Amino acid sequence: MDKQLFEEIKESLRQAVAVSKGGAKPARRIVYTDEEVRLIRAGHEQEVKAARMAHEVKAIRQRLELSQSEFAKLMQVNVRTLQNWEQGHRHPTGPAAALLKLVNGAPEVALRVLHV
Repeated sequence: MDKQLFEEIKESLRQAVAVSKGGAKPARRIVYTDEEVRLIRAGHEQEVKAARMAHEVKAIRQRLELSQSEFAKLMQVNVRTLQNWEQGHRHPTGPAAALLKLVNGAPEVALRVLHV
């Protein structure tokens, strides 16, 4: 294993232990609505994740002020695929999910590199 990767993993574990013991605050916190909690308790966690992902895809697109067809072109997917993501019928996986993270985290870089 690469030494740098090993050190990063060790640091992540140190941080996780500190958070679990109350010695540090988590980097992020997920807040669920009452309805989401009810669904999760009823065994419908995947539906909650799908709904959140659908909302996230649409929010990213809207933040970039792109139409569905423009965003689909950016993501190099069919417009129907994007619509299915936004409606929660399907969710992006693999390279599409990775590209969404890039577009969300560094939109100016993604737009420049993808020539949009």
